[in-house]
Amino acid sequence: MNKILISGIVGGVVFFLLGWLVYGIIMMDFMSANAGPAASMQKQVPDMFHLVIANLAWGFLYAIVLGKWSSGLSIAQGAMRGALLALMVALFIDLTLYATTTMFTMECILADIVAMTVIGAIGGAAVTWVLRMKKSEA
Repeated sequence: MNKILISGIVGGVVFFLLGWLVYGIIMMDFMSANAGPAASMQKQVPDMFHLVIANLAWGFLYAIVLGKWSSGLSIAQGAMRGALLALMVALFIDLTLYATTTMFTMECILADIVAMTVIGAIGGAAVTWVLRMKKSEA
């Protein structure tokens, strides 16, 4: 099977599980306590179908970037590039939301940027690990 396909699925699963762990368990109370006035717009129960699709899309983005445009990376290099990719995306999204909405406080924004960078590093390492597998292992 195509390594991009497999690594994209693995990346999507890793991102989904890390998102649940980081945002759904570890940071849940902090994010709730530091949410902005418009935070009540958040759904009580997330739409899991679309959440899975979003995480798969994120996994495939990493698989394409790390597999096609950065081939031959070590797992550590994949983690670093994954962290950088997540940092840039988090800065763009979070600062845009902060500038245009009242959904998040600056504390939430900063915590999210750090969390996304860590998640991106782990996801980048996971995707790179799959991409480095020999054909018989994948």
